[in-house]
Amino acid sequence: MAHPPAANNGQDCDNACQLGRAINKTGVQALQNPCTSVAFLAGGAAAGTIGVGAANSGAVLNWAVTTAPAWANGQLGRILWNGIRPGAGVIAAVRFYGKLAWNSGASACNAMQGQ
Repeated sequence: MAHPPAANNGQDCDNACQLGRAINKTGVQALQNPCTSVAFLAGGAAAGTIGVGAANSGAVLNWAVTTAPAWANGQLGRILWNGIRPGAGVIAAVRFYGKLAWNSGASACNAMQGQ
């Protein structure tokens, strides 16, 4: 789809371009938002991971039966040997900075949309 040059103010915009502009005027921002493709790729990767797990359910079940108990015992032994570390502060920091990153990313995507 060829986009019109910036100087003609969209007068030569094709049907798809006009539809996109009409939808964006309603408040739907997904069509011009550059982060939409990233969200679709992440969703596709998640769906692919679930699909691979379902397709290889025998191998996943085999891992769960044979390897997972040893891994869990190793984690429990590590916790008992080192002691339980205070994690409330770490969790609070991760939540704070995660929310900050999410909001900053959303702001950056919305700022790029207008260009």
